[in-house]
Amino acid sequence: MVTGCDRHEGGRPVTTATRFPIASVTKAVTATLVMVLAADGDLDLDEPIGPHVPQLREHPVAAATPRQLLSHTGGLAAAGATDPAHTASPLRYLVEHARSTDLVLPPGSGFSYSNAGYVLAGHLISDVTGMSWAEAVRTVLLTPLGIRPAFVVGAGPGEEDFAPGHVVGGLDGRTRPVRQTLSAAEAAAGALALSADDLVSFARLHTEAAAADPDLDGLLPAATARAMREPAPAAEPYGLAAGWGPGLAAFTDGGPPWWGHDGTGDGTSAHLRIQPEQDAVVALVTNASTGAALWRALVGELRALGVPVADQGPPPSGPSHPPPAECVGSYRNGATEYLVGDDGDQLSLAVDGVAVAVLRLRPDLGFTMHDTVSAGPPHEGRFLRDPVTGRVDRLQVTGRLASRAAPAAAPAHQP
Repeated sequence: MVTGCDRHEGGRPVTTATRFPIASVTKAVTATLVMVLAADGDLDLDEPIGPHVPQLREHPVAAATPRQLLSHTGGLAAAGATDPAHTASPLRYLVEHARSTDLVLPPGSGFSYSNAGYVLAGHLISDVTGMSWAEAVRTVLLTPLGIRPAFVVGAGPGEEDFAPGHVVGGLDGRTRPVRQTLSAAEAAAGALALSADDLVSFARLHTEAAAADPDLDGLLPAATARAMREPAPAAEPYGLAAGWGPGLAAFTDGGPPWWGHDGTGDGTSAHLRIQPEQDAVVALVTNASTGAALWRALVGELRALGVPVADQGPPPSGPSHPPPAECVGSYRNGATEYLVGDDGDQLSLAVDGVAVAVLRLRPDLGFTMHDTVSAGPPHEGRFLRDPVTGRVDRLQVTGRLASRAAPAAAPAHQP
């Protein structure tokens, strides 16, 4: 099903071939290519990545494995400093990232969503294949599937034609096109633009029916595809999904797991779900900031029709509880600061000095995050206590783990 135009006011009608930026759904494609290389014996998923990146051999991330990078358990912060990323090569980006930030966690010990981890995965692809990430993903993976991609950065001839994103109801209430701001260095984490039909063609690799297709099974063996659906033991993607394997997230909503990925770009939204045993695939691509709300509506419509597609359920509802003073303060994930403020019966959240949300707290220190900048749906996050001291020392929001950068107040004495 297709509807709409590729550009607000005077654009071309959308067709089944119209390509949309898929943002972080690109990560599922990058991970699949890494798994293809591993199946061919070109890469070991469980060996440290240090030998592939000698420039980082003194950094703790050298001990991380490809499997950990793909499941966001490699310990890297979400991203490096913004300015270098817009001019640097992937390798330079990684070196600058390592110099400017410490690991969020020791590799393999926990989950923290990381674009930088996928920049590193893209570098592994280049190191093994001798090609750029874009050339490798096009040649090795997408062309054999009959997919002609576009790229929001680093595009070759004929690869720049995609529907622009749109911000709906901005500060002036208007709908306007916006450009994609992803840096070239971060291409492996989010640069692809594909149609919904392209996503379905890609997703067929991850269904059980692919094992009976010699072309698909020859590209990604069934056993390797199943390995992508094995949640990492340390991956607890609170607020994002029920679990995370190498490149694919698990969504349950209380039913059988569906696997996939979501992506939010500049004025775009993309969603992919796969139920391997039922050979079922659902894909949605949109070019408006209201796309996430459309996805949730689509999930409801599909369920009403008997298609039990799974999603990350909405955050729990209910009144906000008075926040403990110890939640207030500064938390850091690499170069990014999350500043939590006291706003009466709720908390405020600023990211790098920009107010972005209010947090409605629950007694278990989980919270619902309401975006104050866009019309996006609410998200779920939580505060975490140090298991030894009992003090609030970490914040988990949009999958990123941030550690306290300023002293916390001691918890109130309990008689």
